[in-house]
Amino acid sequence: MTASSSRNNMEDLDWESKIAAEEEMMMDDDDDIDSTHEQSSEIPEGNSQENSRKRRKKTSEMWKHFTQAGKGDDGKNRVKYYSYYTRNTEATDVVKTWDSEKNKLKMDLAKIQSRICLAFDCWTAIAGEGYITLTAHYVDESWTLNSKILSFCDIPPPHTSDALATKIHECLKEWGIEENIFTLTLDNALANDTMQEILKERLNLDDNLLCGGELFHVQCCAHILNLIVQDGLKIISGALTKIRDSVKCVKASKARGLAFQQCVEGDQGVVLSLDVQTRWNSMFLMLEKALNYKRVFNRLRVVDKCYKTCPLNEEWERGTKICDILRLNVC
Repeated sequence: MTASSSRNNMEDLDWESKIAAEEEMMMDDDDDIDSTHEQSSEIPEGNSQENSRKRRKKTSEMWKHFTQAGKGDDGKNRVKYYSYYTRNTEATDVVKTWDSEKNKLKMDLAKIQSRICLAFDCWTAIAGEGYITLTAHYVDESWTLNSKILSFCDIPPPHTSDALATKIHECLKEWGIEENIFTLTLDNALANDTMQEILKERLNLDDNLLCGGELFHVQCCAHILNLIVQDGLKIISGALTKIRDSVKCVKASKARGLAFQQCVEGDQGVVLSLDVQTRWNSMFLMLEKALNYKRVFNRLRVVDKCYKTCPLNEEWERGTKICDILRLNVC
């Protein structure tokens, strides 16, 4: 046997001994997890260190997902594990739960002695899909006001008055409450006026509505208030338009947004937000946040020559006054 082959054999033996030692240490670690070895009163002096091992501290976050289950018949520690369902099983369980809850609500609606008031909303998402929401409001036997969503779904075009009335009527039949309706609350869109007339006519075929349906249509108070506010804001529409365009200008371009952040410096403020023109309270939030950045917008006008919508001082003052007025109604 040559010297090189002897050296290789020695290295192989060293590696085998290292692997065996590591496997033994891993087996010992498995025995030590989440356990404390009982110390015998008759411990031999030579084995005192080996038999009185300290309890290992659990540092991994994964232990939060396990429950200690003690030792098995072989004396080794066991952990209780939880198996996770597959996505198909989860989907099936969700449908079963939905069916169960729907049947419970159907039974509750069948028991109530009072009439049910409905609220309906229809809108178009950014991608162009149409959605509807139908909510039932009623007082149960314990005089508790309940609000339950009966339908939240997409509705294919065309979104005509007849199509919306048909969709609502089908939903009421599905829940079995078409004979127990009192009112329907809608916003003041023209299509809704025609839709409620069609639905009222269908529900009134069997005299299901009180007073022949004279009390059936309820106009949305929040929508009316929004129309009043929007009409009053036309007086200062120029200032509002400039403030809105300034916010759009900053939020629409990353480069301009970065320039805006550089102009902030020591000014303290909040993140800018755009308003939704059908929600007057969102206009208050837009004004309140933009007014905190008044000086920053003025700095941006100097830095960015393409920024042409910076409000004048008197326009900022108008925005401050209208913000104070809206604050009284919001707060």
